[in-house]
Amino acid sequence: MRDLFWARKELAALDPVQDARRYAQLTFETRFGQPMFIHALFSAAFAYNMGDPRIAAVLYREGSGAIIKHTRQRNFETLVFFGLIYQHGDDDEGRRIIAKMSNIHKHFSISNDLFLYTLATLACLPRRLSEQFAGTNGLTRDELESQYQLWKRVGELMGIKDIPDSQDAFLAWMLAYEREHFRPTPAATAVIEALAQEWAEY
Repeated sequence: MRDLFWARKELAALDPVQDARRYAQLTFETRFGQPMFIHALFSAAFAYNMGDPRIAAVLYREGSGAIIKHTRQRNFETLVFFGLIYQHGDDDEGRRIIAKMSNIHKHFSISNDLFLYTLATLACLPRRLSEQFAGTNGLTRDELESQYQLWKRVGELMGIKDIPDSQDAFLAWMLAYEREHFRPTPAATAVIEALAQEWAEY
């Protein structure tokens, strides 16, 4: 973590709900923004999604999915989208970016609950990883709230339904979803192996 005075000073003047986009951007791009860390966090979030056989099948596509054939390109394209969302949020340019991302996903058969779980990995997984691995040195309550608020807004703009109305409720939904749906599959293993290989090479 880079403990930059100017970033901490700006964060102190922001509200994690009303200023969620900027608060989240400062947290991830400035305080924790080393490329290797962001890449690792993204890879972990992607891997979490593979616990659901339906999500794994969409990404694997019988071995023909971009995440298998062109892993680094697929990863970096997604990271660019995320970076632009942190930069723009729901302003006019941000809405265009989110609309473009939604249009890409229209080519696949993805139900609302699959979209909702993927959104949970962005809105709630930072909290789970921070609490598990960083303890008191991890993300603050306000930093975590800003992540939830930012990605909740993105989900709303994407047309995702039934997004829980608090971070605690979304986390509880996420854990219940995993208990009900998660199981290992060959497709999930193949995607995670591709992610791990790409990470090792990077």
